[in-house]
Amino acid sequence: MLEEIIEIAKEYVEDEDIEVTGETSLLEDLEFSSMEFFSFISDIEDKFDTTIPENALKKIETINDIVEFLSK
Repeated sequence: MLEEIIEIAKEYVEDEDIEVTGETSLLEDLEFSSMEFFSFISDIEDKFDTTIPENALKKIETINDIVEFLSK
């Protein structure tokens, strides 16, 4: 699951020198705009056929946070 999410995140990264890992911060390291963040989350929801509620989105800062949420 982690690798799949990382691959989706890489689609949004223009600088190929940025290493995307579980600890990567979506807003700080990848510098996602609000639009990119919600687009990325939408891609995750589609890929894993789920919905991430708004209260959970507020707690998502890293790739690992998404993995943790989806694992529950």
